[in-house]
Amino acid sequence: MIALVITGVIYTLVAYGTMNLPYPDGSIATIWYPNALAICLLLTRPAREWPLHLAALALANLTAGLAAGGSFSRVVLYIPGNLIEILLGAALLRRFTDLRESVSRAEGMLSSLLLGCLVPSAIGAMLSALIFYSAQKADIGSTWTSLFGSSAIGGVAVLPLGLLCLTRGIPAFTSLLRQPQSLLAIAVTLAISSWAPAYIPYPFVFVTASLALIAIIGRFPAVAVALPICSILVGIQLGYNSSAWSSMPRELQDVLIYMPLVLTLLPPVLLATSLERLMLTAEALSDEKETAEVTLHSIGDGVITTDPQGHITYLNPVAEAMLGWPLKEARGCRFDQVVRISDQRNGRVLPDAVTRCRIARESSEVMDNLILHSRDGLEYGIRDSVSPIHAPSGTLLGTVTVIKDVTETRQLASKMLRLAHHDDLTDLPNRVLYQDRLLQACQHGERHKQRFAVMFLDIDHFKKVNDSLGHATGDELLKLVAQRLTATLRESDTISRLGGDEFVILLDGIGCAEAAGELAGKVIEALAKPYTLLDTELMITASLGIALYPDDGRDPSTLMKHADAAMYRAKRDGRNGFHLFSRSADDAAIARLKLENDMRRAIPEGEFILHYQPVIDAVTRKVCSVEALVRWDRGEQGIIRPDLFIPVAEESGLIIPLGQQLLEEACAQLQRWRGTALEGVRIAVNASTVQLREKAFAETLSELLKRYDICGDQLELEITESTLMTDSERMLDTLKGIRALGLGISVDDFGTGYSSLSYLKRFPVSTVKVDRSFVRDMEEDHSDRELIRAILAMSRSLDLKVIAEGVETEGQATILTEMGCPCLQGYLFAKPTDADTLLEQAASMYAGDGSNWII
Repeated sequence: MIALVITGVIYTLVAYGTMNLPYPDGSIATIWYPNALAICLLLTRPAREWPLHLAALALANLTAGLAAGGSFSRVVLYIPGNLIEILLGAALLRRFTDLRESVSRAEGMLSSLLLGCLVPSAIGAMLSALIFYSAQKADIGSTWTSLFGSSAIGGVAVLPLGLLCLTRGIPAFTSLLRQPQSLLAIAVTLAISSWAPAYIPYPFVFVTASLALIAIIGRFPAVAVALPICSILVGIQLGYNSSAWSSMPRELQDVLIYMPLVLTLLPPVLLATSLERLMLTAEALSDEKETAEVTLHSIGDGVITTDPQGHITYLNPVAEAMLGWPLKEARGCRFDQVVRISDQRNGRVLPDAVTRCRIARESSEVMDNLILHSRDGLEYGIRDSVSPIHAPSGTLLGTVTVIKDVTETRQLASKMLRLAHHDDLTDLPNRVLYQDRLLQACQHGERHKQRFAVMFLDIDHFKKVNDSLGHATGDELLKLVAQRLTATLRESDTISRLGGDEFVILLDGIGCAEAAGELAGKVIEALAKPYTLLDTELMITASLGIALYPDDGRDPSTLMKHADAAMYRAKRDGRNGFHLFSRSADDAAIARLKLENDMRRAIPEGEFILHYQPVIDAVTRKVCSVEALVRWDRGEQGIIRPDLFIPVAEESGLIIPLGQQLLEEACAQLQRWRGTALEGVRIAVNASTVQLREKAFAETLSELLKRYDICGDQLELEITESTLMTDSERMLDTLKGIRALGLGISVDDFGTGYSSLSYLKRFPVSTVKVDRSFVRDMEEDHSDRELIRAILAMSRSLDLKVIAEGVETEGQATILTEMGCPCLQGYLFAKPTDADTLLEQAASMYAGDGSNWII
């Protein structure tokens, strides 16, 4: 509603003022501004509001006409033509023109004046002429000419200012109008316009000239403001000097009035729009230049431009710093005088930028491996590209060279390459580089029939160094080992650290096994000398394995595998020595590896089973407990004894999952025996030292007891004497935790190891088992009987239960019983058998005498 009121009020005031500029004969206004103003007002509103605004404009037109003294019957005749002109002008401008182009391009302004002014004025004037002819029999031609000329001139005078306000807003051009030169130009123009005599047509040229001056000095906004004021002043002159026109025909009056006005106002408008376009283009170019300079100053690459002759025209700050040339000194100098770039690979100096562009015809490819030589003597590793600068016509305007400082990148790449091929700790070649050199050695040996050797080295018991002195000390020891190896071996040999405490050496030009052995001896001797670490003298030994090319292999993989196998043989033979690879030893290693792989498959597939052998009370001959003995059921290959696979399981670590599986099976079997003749029996399960070293071993046992609802006293763990002596403090804590769960602990094969009475007293042992080697010959060997007697006496004093293993004859059983041995185990009573068979034996014995087989 407010917009409607504003539109109506503005139209009324402008129309009323315009009506005071009468045509010389007093019939119509000389120049009609309101319609052009109304078009601009409509363009500020959405099209859906136009009908209401047109209604407000009709009321405003009527109000202004009546206020100016016109009769109602005559004023209403103007309204339809004015409304059609307003509606048509607004619609054509919105539909067919780009308003921003109209204030910056001459053709855009012409299009806007044609569609927003001339065409609507012509149509509106024709409609009004027809209405006046119909109502008052007025002459159509003279009426149309007067109305069209009045409205068209008003549009030419007002529309540029309205379009400027619509496209840029009032603040955009008021800042230009505040400039002194613009205000002065407008004042001169207005003075000239007010002095131009109306009866002499030619003085209008002075108005045009002054408007052109405004266009040059004050640009388009000043012209847009001056146009309506000039037209008003001219209109006033025409209206108040009507005596000179009274005797002229109406058609001549129209020509003498409107033609000079059109020629006065239109050229400055077009000139102003053209100049505005140029100025905007210049400003845009200036902004782009400033943006380009800011960009070039801020980027991290050096930028160098030249003219077509190859003379420097621009350096950005990065280029100045890298070249050592300030721009003011470099400008105008030849490119090759300022910029010197060479190829890092061959030292060849590159040609200047223009020559490179001519060679490449277009942009040259990005070139790497380049060195930029600074004026200050510095050198930069760079990557550069050169591109020509062409005009739209294809003419070469110059070149642009971009140089990127990659000095740090190359240094980092070099460092990364070294890290990728060298051990970070010892700086020796790593596995990747060693494999490459070994492959080259194989290829060279194949071509030239030359021999060499591969030596695999492992430090003995290196883990103990880490565990006792810490990993930092272990790392320092590895560095010293690397230094001794480098000092001992030849420069032609390649020494590599594979990881941990493993080293591998490529011995070049070794013709025979004796030469390789001689070098291995020197290495062992060098490494055996004392090391001083943390004020502590440390001595180590090493085990070495040697494979010869081509005897022991013709490819890197085979040579490495055979050298590794030889090294492990050296370890098995007591360490601190070396072994040459042999096929028989390799066959054994392959068989062991196959066995290990078969075990890995067999564990999850449940091929390992438990057989049970009862332990008998020596007096009652009833079962005290049973021992669970593992067997490997390999199907067609039959049952495999534990002494064939347990050592491999312990060395490979497979004893951990295997032992876990067997303990779980023993607990499950106790659960299955509930309600049978074997209910309540105790099962003894062998436990490896490797298992007992596991931190969570006691927790695992506790979880199994809970899961199967088993009392701790139904399980017993059998360990060896050597287990007690392994990391005794840690083992003591583990065994105490196991005893706290209620489990018994028995020492198997007692008497064959090195345990002492102090160990039996210190550790929570509940049972000792006399080794079968003492029982086997006790009937004939007096010393064996005395040893057994001593073990029994010692056990009684320590309150330990004793089980004699390997009882196979009744004589052995009788002697042991007479000695007071409480429990016996052996083939005399039962062989190890599966759980079902053992249960059948127990059930039959229970049925035979009516008493339980279990004590």
